Amino acid sequence: MSSLVVKLGSSIVADDRGDARLDVLGRICDELAALHHGGHEVVVVTSGAIAHGMGRMGFPPAHDPTRPGPVRPRPRPIDELQAASAVGQGKLYQVYDELLRARGITSAQILLTFFDMSARTHYLNARQTLRKLLDWRVVPIINENDTTTTDEISFGNNDFLAAQVAILLSAGLLVLLTDAEGVYTADPRIDCSAALVERVEDFGALDALDIGHAASPLGTGGMRSKVVAAEMGDRRRRPGRDRRRADAFDDHPRRRR
Repeated sequence: MSSLVVKLGSSIVADDRGDARLDVLGRICDELAALHHGGHEVVVVTSGAIAHGMGRMGFPPAHDPTRPGPVRPRPRPIDELQAASAVGQGKLYQVYDELLRARGITSAQILLTFFDMSARTHYLNARQTLRKLLDWRVVPIINENDTTTTDEISFGNNDFLAAQVAILLSAGLLVLLTDAEGVYTADPRIDCSAALVERVEDFGALDALDIGHAASPLGTGGMRSKVVAAEMGDRRRRPGRDRRRADAFDDHPRRRR
């Protein structure tokens, strides 16, 4: 039985208004259910609680075609982020729980902090709990506990959290779902000559590429953080890894080759 950790970013989970993308999440849960019922251990790391909370509170959408001006980024003050997360987290988990339950799967909500992954006792307790859930054939839905974290004590974004969870569980596969097509030699939004990198044999070779930090208006990651997270999760495994597209908006992303 193999285990895999699947991370979903804010742009996958929520639309510009902060509403959950039920069609996308439904297709992803179809794939997760197929893997689960096929005997695999599935763990989900999700972003989107802040975006969902902003939507529930009626904040203006990140992009409103009826109003001119630039895309509105997510709020920056830590108290606003934490409050928005408090509003959105439970409601977002409910979306996952209902989608998975409809597919015959029990889920569990897990909120972790950087401290949980750095203090040995907390680390061992987190691993013990996750292992017991997987033994029970429960799919954990993990997010960072944004309401208690600080700028100084946080993962920074859920790409790094997903990598740490994969290491914690000795997972066989770490999947970082994104709305981008993959790693490019430069930012394709500003450089028309940017080419898709099909496969990475040596992480050091990526240093020569212009991999940006830019994230979606509702997120904090970006392709650079995904490359770093992949390297973190890959340290104990063979160096060769495909870096081709894992597009959550495809009908059947698991079946792509």
